[in-house]
Amino acid sequence: MARIKTTALASEVKGKYQGTVFSSNRGGAYMRNNKTGQKNTNPNSSKRKSNLSFLAQQWKGLTAEAQNAWNEAVSSYPTQNIFGDTRTPTGYELFMRLNATQLNFGY
Repeated sequence: MARIKTTALASEVKGKYQGTVFSSNRGGAYMRNNKTGQKNTNPNSSKRKSNLSFLAQQWKGLTAEAQNAWNEAVSSYPTQNIFGDTRTPTGYELFMRLNATQLNFGY
């Protein structure tokens, strides 16, 4: 789904909507037709999906104290969204991001 940053007038649109992709680069905002019918050719995608499933189960198995520790650690890991706005992830998002990176590289 396309994401729209609302101001007095919509100034930025990024994402997909129906058959159109909205984005921007140094030249400004643009839109193009989305190529449909293409399969994901990344051979690692099924491995990554199984890693994310594994990590979601690990999160559910954490004690409340461990989950609270992740929730408290998020202030040290601010991120930027697609529009460049700073946001703080949730403890779950931080757990998934840091551990998925390690799993994807075989740690």
